[in-house]
Amino acid sequence: MSIFVQTFGSGADLVLIHGWGFHAGIWDEQFRTTLIQWGYRLHLVDLPGHGNSPAFGENIDDWACAISEVIPPGATWLGWSLGGMVSLAAATLFPAKIGALITICSAPRFVSGADWRSGINPAVLAAFGAELQENWRNSVMRFLTLQDRLDNNDVIRQLRSTVFAHPPTPAGLAIGLKILQKTDLRTRLSKINCPTLFILGNRDHFFPGTLAEDLVQLRPDWRISVLAAAGHIPFLTLRRELFAELADFLAENNLPMSNF
Repeated sequence: MSIFVQTFGSGADLVLIHGWGFHAGIWDEQFRTTLIQWGYRLHLVDLPGHGNSPAFGENIDDWACAISEVIPPGATWLGWSLGGMVSLAAATLFPAKIGALITICSAPRFVSGADWRSGINPAVLAAFGAELQENWRNSVMRFLTLQDRLDNNDVIRQLRSTVFAHPPTPAGLAIGLKILQKTDLRTRLSKINCPTLFILGNRDHFFPGTLAEDLVQLRPDWRISVLAAAGHIPFLTLRRELFAELADFLAENNLPMSNF
């Protein structure tokens, strides 16, 4: 099975990977234009069972491998939420193929546990799984309401419109949910050797700013930034602050960032 990818612009390669339930349309024109002006050729990925990609795979490595096959070596990977986890997995599997890694509101593990305080309660995620069996649309809608703790109704309406413009398949949702439930990349992080930036939202319902303390313990050499006023979707709600963090990281690692 192949991954659907759209390419925009010219220059250094930058991969954008969305989160669960969405598709590449979450990266709107303004966001894309800014990155293109910085000197990037964008590769917008639809995860399996999302957007225009068929559903396939059983685990996060299946998805990471499929994406890596269609992305030029040396690209910078930027992933949000589940997309960030997929990017992390790819960087552990193919460290020589990834030039730099950026995750937005993501982590090596999605669910909380006895040795991982950050993340969503496993029972909450299990409830989503049960609801998927009966009414996947309702499950997606409920997930959307958890995206932004800032009660920004305009953003929620935008997310709803974006999702259902190219709705995910029930099979893709189920596989993605299984990946969120089962994936734990913490023991693999030592394999990543490229410049890495984690951007967190202090008011994120899924990955709060306190996650930074746990990430520092795992990889003290990584750059970890917490946006104090951000929820789970800072590329929509706190764009200027997000771009500032991206620009600092790119400049620090001699990557394109012209016209900022």
